[in-house]
Amino acid sequence: MEPEQFPRLVYRLSDPKVVILLFGSGKLVITGGRKLEDAANAVDRIVEELKSVSLLR
Repeated sequence: MEPEQFPRLVYRLSDPKVVILLFGSGKLVITGGRKLEDAANAVDRIVEELKSVSLLR
């Protein structure tokens, strides 16, 4: 895929087993979770990861 046409970061987590697509606009899509809690945990994890590398305040 062309990054200019579909700019996103694909982030795969093993626990919970989900895939997060993070777009340049700041929107994200979470797939693969079996429960709503999986999505909530995935968001918490990616927020912490982005904060740890100073990409999010």
